[in-house]
Parts: sequence; C-alpha cells; structure tokens
Amino acid sequence: MRFVFHGASGHLVSLVGDFPDWKYPVSMPEAPTGTYSVELRLEPGIYRYKFLVDRRHYVDPPEGSIIDRAEGMANGLIMVGGTQPPLYFAPDRRHVVVYEDGRFVVLGEIDAHAEIPTELWLRGSTAMGLCGNADGFDLEVIAARRVPIIPGVERAGVRQFRAEHRLPTCADLSGPRGSYVVGPFDRRTEEELEDGLEDELEDELEDELDEADGEAAARAAIWCSFTGYPSFAFALPAPRSAFGQPPSWVDGAVFYAIFIDRWRRASPEPHPRAQPRSKRSTRDRFYGGDLLAITEDLPKLVELGITAIVLTPVHPSPTPHRYDGLDLLSVDPLIGGERAFRELIKTAHMLGLKVVADLSVTHVSERHPAFVDVLENQAESAFAPWFRIRSFPVVPFQTFGNYDYFCDRPDLPLLNLEADSPARAHATEAALRLVEMGVDGLRLDALNDAPVSFWAQLRAQARSVRPDLLLLGEVVTDRAVRFAEDRGIDAATDFQHREAMIEFFAEDRIDAAEFWNKVSFAEHRLGPFDPSFRLLFLDNHDTERFRSLTKDASRLPAALAYLLFRPEPVWLTYGTEFELHAGLGRVQRLDDAWSERLPMPEESAVDVSRHGAWIRRLTALRRSVFARAAGLCCTHALGRKLVLERELDDGWLRLTIDLENSARCLIGHLELERFEPDRPEGTECSVLLSSKNTELLQFTRGPPALRERAP
Repeated sequence: MRFVFHGASGHLVSLVGDFPDWKYPVSMPEAPTGTYSVELRLEPGIYRYKFLVDRRHYVDPPEGSIIDRAEGMANGLIMVGGTQPPLYFAPDRRHVVVYEDGRFVVLGEIDAHAEIPTELWLRGSTAMGLCGNADGFDLEVIAARRVPIIPGVERAGVRQFRAEHRLPTCADLSGPRGSYVVGPFDRRTEEELEDGLEDELEDELEDELDEADGEAAARAAIWCSFTGYPSFAFALPAPRSAFGQPPSWVDGAVFYAIFIDRWRRASPEPHPRAQPRSKRSTRDRFYGGDLLAITEDLPKLVELGITAIVLTPVHPSPTPHRYDGLDLLSVDPLIGGERAFRELIKTAHMLGLKVVADLSVTHVSERHPAFVDVLENQAESAFAPWFRIRSFPVVPFQTFGNYDYFCDRPDLPLLNLEADSPARAHATEAALRLVEMGVDGLRLDALNDAPVSFWAQLRAQARSVRPDLLLLGEVVTDRAVRFAEDRGIDAATDFQHREAMIEFFAEDRIDAAEFWNKVSFAEHRLGPFDPSFRLLFLDNHDTERFRSLTKDASRLPAALAYLLFRPEPVWLTYGTEFELHAGLGRVQRLDDAWSERLPMPEESAVDVSRHGAWIRRLTALRRSVFARAAGLCCTHALGRKLVLERELDDGWLRLTIDLENSARCLIGHLELERFEPDRPEGTECSVLLSSKNTELLQFTRGPPALRERAP
C-alpha cells in the first residue's frame, strides 16, 4: 500500500497510524520535489493514519479520502482486502473469527446515513472439496447460508453491526447428513437447499465468480455478501484453538497489582536508599518495600477476595520501579533475592493465589552492562547487535539520538528483538527463568516496542513449559488484536474502557447513555473476543488513581460495584481498599504518575473498614453469585442513572447506579428510599448490596407455574 503526501519542498514528513503503532512514525522521503511517499506491506484490515509534517499532524486531504471521527478526532482510513465505504469490513482478526465448534462471528460498521444490510450471505467455494480445508470446516455444506445481521450502537456517524452463525464442521458429518439451520427459525433439508436458497445465491454471485481471478477464487474458503452491497471472497480464518485461549483460572479473576518498592519492608536489613514514607513519591525515591513483607501480607489479600497478584519487575535496577533492568536473569537482592521470590510464590499457591510477574524486556537501563559496553567500544562492541542503533558513534542521553529508546527516554535504550538478534534469545531466557521459578503468568510490558514474532515465539516456548501460563499484555491502544492469542497474549489492558469509567463515574463529563454507548462501541472495535480477553481497571501504576479524579468519596464504591459486576477479569491497584490517592488530578501522560505511586500505608493509620468491607462483599458476590451469571445488558441509561442486568438459571441480577441520588439504603431491606424494584409477578427479590448510590438486587423466579409469566 502506497501513501503519498503532496506539499512544499523541504519538510520533514512521516506517516503515523496503526502500522504498527502511533508512537513510531514511518519516514516518507521526498522524491520528486514536493512529493513524499512510502510503501508499506499491510495485512488485510482497516487502518487509521495521519501525516506528520514538521511535528504537526495532518489528516489526509478530504477529497477522495475516508475520514473516521468515531474516537473524537479525525483520522484517515485505509481499507485493505475488504469492502469499501459506506460499508467497513475486512477479513482480519478485528472483524471475523471462527471457533473450533464452528461458531462464526462477523463484526462490521456502516455509515449511519447508509442502509444497513439485513443479512449476511455466505457461500463456500465450490473449488474446495468436502472438508477440503485443513481446518476441518465442510465448505460444501456451508454453501447457501443466510445469516441475519444484528444492528449495534451508533457513534459519530457510524453504525456497528454483527452477525453470528455456526458453520458445520467435518466432525458434524460423522452421523447421518440430515437437515441443518439456515436461519434462526428456518430448517431445511439439504435437497431443499439445493433446489431453493442455493440456486438463489448462485444467481446472485454468478457474476462475481465469473469476473474473479480463478486462482484466487479457488483459494478462497468463503464468499461473503452483505445484502445490497457487492460480494467478495476471503480466506476462512483458522479456528480459535485451545492454544490461543487463556487459562481457565482467568475467568472472573480479581488481580491485585503490587508496586514492590511501595509495600512495607519486613527484612531486618535496611534498604540502603530507603527514605521516610512520609516524603512525597518521586521517580527516584525508594521506600524499601520487599518480597518478605508481601509474603506475610498474602492472607489479608485472600480475605479481600483477591485471586491473583501482579508484581512489578523483580530484576536489579537503579530505580524503584525496576522497569529498567540491569540484569534480566536475577532477582534483586534488595527485595530479597531469588529465595524470597520462590518463597512468595510457594506461599501464594498454598493460599490459592496466582502470581503474575511483570516482564520488562523491550528496553533496559542505560547502565545495563551491554549498553555500557556499546558506549565504550561503539561498533566494535559484541553487544552492538543487541540494540536498535542507527549509526555510530552512539551518543547517550540525547533526545534525538542515533539509537531507539522508549518514548522520550534516551536513558531507556530499546533492545533489538528481531529474529536474528542475540538480545532476543536473552529476553526469552529471562522470561523462561521466571516461569521456571513458578509464576502463573507474565505481564508483558510495552508490547508495541517489539515485533509480533517475538511475542509469538515467547508464548510458544513459555506455554510448552507451562501450558496454563497467562500472558497478559499491556496495550494502550484499541489494537490489542495484533498480539492476540497465538501471536502472544491471552488478555490485554483495556484503557478505552478505563477512560470512559473515569469520565462517567469520577468526572461527570458524560451521562449514562454516552457512557454505555462509548464502552459498547469500543468493545466492538476491539474485536470478537470473549470477555476474558479484556482486563478492566479503574487505575494502575501508570495512571492517576480513580479517587484523585473525583471529590465525591461515594463514586469509588459505585465504580467498584460496576467493575466487579462485569464478567471480565478486573485489576485493583494496591491501596484501593484504603482509598489511597494523591489527589492531584490528571497527569499529562501515561507512566508519569509518580505522585500516585504512594507507599502502602500502615493499617493503623487509615480507615480500612469502609472500602475494604465493600470490596470483600463484592468479591464474595463475584465468586458465589456473579460466577453463575451469563451475559450483560443495559436496560436503562438516562441522565446519571445506569441499570445493568445479568441472567441466572433461576432469575437475574440487576445493578442500579444512580450518581445523582444521595439517599442511603440498608443492606437486606426491600423498602428502599429511592428505588422500589420493578418486581414481575412470580418472582422474589432480595437486596445483595446497597450504598449511597448503588443497589444490587437478585430476582428469583418462583415455581414453574409462575415462571412462565415471569420474563
């Protein structure tokens, strides 16, 4: 795909966008005068982009270009291997998925002013024989399928939609070949299909098949047509396999993130650089937390309802956060060393807790011995291939230097993790060392700073050692799909959902309807993933704490109720149970929230009863009740009031959050001051949880005779 920018001569022009990440511009050389261009090899997909001209962003000129405004800003769009406007669909992992049981899900978008298609027509390529593809799907039998399209939310002039169907697999043919589903309520025999619907589709697609390249048609696993729009062929994706799925323990998990240095210290030996815990948190200030203290406090986390802990990096480092390692193969003696780390893992497992270790191997400290050797010996250094060096001599600490580094931090040189680099083998060894020590998961820091092939290889090697290992990815954008499943990760941080929660629960910048529209739209754009793929959080060690963004103390319990009611795995930052926060408001950028990286307070100095009890109650309900619930739907979103429901076998759950209400209700009573539950005939209602602005009700259907009248 070729990108061209026309302008005056002599400018510095780059391309930024989803290839692969917005923070890394792609240079566009000038040739001829005033014309800047670059050619990229892109997989099928829909990509957002801008031109960067002398450090200022420009959207592609509107004439003839496609502009996307759904994220609140204008971006150019390029469509590769899919449809054309007003329909937006490409056969990539963000828009189509096939499961091993044959379930087939398609996601798409259409301009709001255009007519939304009512059906998706699928036709197996006749060039492929019965069970002709290696993935086991019967392409003859899927001929002539008509799948209804379900409209989704509309935002910024774009309407989303989805279609879902089950394709017959070769395993389905082990018995008699009888009738099968054509539509949601329509079953026809194979003979009827051959005489009816298949002929109808043959006529519809005949022109496209005749005009298509014969070889391409033979390779295509499926022909796709949205009613009212042109047909096109695409290869059926490989089924989502067990290898690409997260371990079962992630379902409903409650992660608790621990900044090791900010915990208390239990070792009798003082930390040589530790400062009083009353001093303000800064980038270079140590407080001396260690692994022994965390081990001693694990029972308290179990009582809180935590199921897994996530530790910041354990490697030796010149800074308290340890994301700039000096030795990726050892555990820092200042936090207890390898012995203390193994003891922590052993104790956690005895208590039923999982342990996830942060793996930061895309960049290292400028004091790392390999980089020091490069500075001393330049091109003659044996470690020069370890780094992404553009030219010699390497000059350290220059903002626009001749080597690649993390963001705007020349003190954090990036490792070269391409396939032929010795640093790749070293980084992989560092990961496998943590797995060998017994961790249950790895949090992969800064995924966008390494090629997908590295994460895919790391996953394959780590999973061969520990099949139930969790690979949790830090992804700031909505393009986590690039690293998903066999390409690297089981789950990804959902920053878009976090931003919407802050705007609704903390800052009152959006109302309930806008909030639900925003999270639904973002979830759709992330791709067709199960809930376990999205890790939800109110804050983490790179962001402001939720409580710092609101003056209303009741908002945190309401946000926690929403968070823990949802089916996705959730992340709580250390100290949330104490309402720990700096109260300084928004930070300018991610990873610059040092004021929020506070030392863990002593329990005697804080009120642990209120928020701790609330979290314990929510996590207990999550284990005993929410775990039995299915789905999640919004039944009311108006003003500051949001009502969500989840289904149970014998009833349903209803969570009501009213951020305008100030009345307080009591747990266990149905006579609520502000909310009289709408209780259908034949049901019983009980209050599971109640606070200033939050109510959680459980509706239970009565005897069978009454259940028929209950929804």
